[in-house]
Amino acid sequence: MNTVSQRTSLGHHLQVAMAPTTSTTASTTASTTASTTASTTLPLLFLHGQLNDSTSIDATGHRLSARFPGRPWAALDLPWHGQSPGPSDGTPATLGKSVLAALSSLGWRDAIVVGHSLGGWACLDAMLENPDGPIAHGIVVGCPHDLSDEARTEFRALATLIERDGITDDLVTIALQRWYGHRSGEFPESRRADVRDRLHANDLAAAAAVFRHTADRPRTQTKLPHLLGKLSVILGSEDVIVSDAEADTMAMLTGTHVHRIPGAGHFPFDDAPDIFDDVLASVLQQIDDNG
Repeated sequence: MNTVSQRTSLGHHLQVAMAPTTSTTASTTASTTASTTASTTLPLLFLHGQLNDSTSIDATGHRLSARFPGRPWAALDLPWHGQSPGPSDGTPATLGKSVLAALSSLGWRDAIVVGHSLGGWACLDAMLENPDGPIAHGIVVGCPHDLSDEARTEFRALATLIERDGITDDLVTIALQRWYGHRSGEFPESRRADVRDRLHANDLAAAAAVFRHTADRPRTQTKLPHLLGKLSVILGSEDVIVSDAEADTMAMLTGTHVHRIPGAGHFPFDDAPDIFDDVLASVLQQIDDNG
């Protein structure tokens, strides 16, 4: 099986990693790929989290291809992340508009969007922006419906830290604790080099701006009932960014329940890939069965 994603430009300053197809010529376009992988199941668009890019989540797409052969999928580099430089201003609402633009460029009029962390917000905002639009179902992973006042203060402090000092050992430690730490306070030192590399792959000015805009994101809890029956929630049981109460509230307001990944932190598809794949496959199968 070819497990190398095809990199494709969608316009709108957006880049995606796409599922391998039988045609791997450099001239393959997103619209051609989408049209030649027609399927009775809905295609998947994966959205990564803050200070990451499509490479952090596209491995999930490759693994799922074995379970759902023929299902088209793509992993988007959100604006100001990876190989998508902008011109988004970095706000989650604008990221949501970029998701809608990506789906339009792919020619996917009905799709499932799997959004991790900041990508989950981009998914939510795209669905709230256009409730009858191309997102038939959203699956959010490690995504709070809103930031607490404490978290907003922390995000503004992180923006200042990045602007002033760049990528420091302290920032790497903070990211390591948030991304891969457990609620006990423990975190794996073995992932430090990977976290450092991910941070250094970002445009620092853009990263700081994203943190500031995220801290000012309007609250959306009162709007969540508009997504009744159109959302699924996945959470690592050890996630230090999203609390059980936050995930339960989102699930309650949208008429679903929380699928918890035992022992996993904020990156459940890295911490427990087999369990995460089982849960995601189960959710997708249910969506397929419900039509």
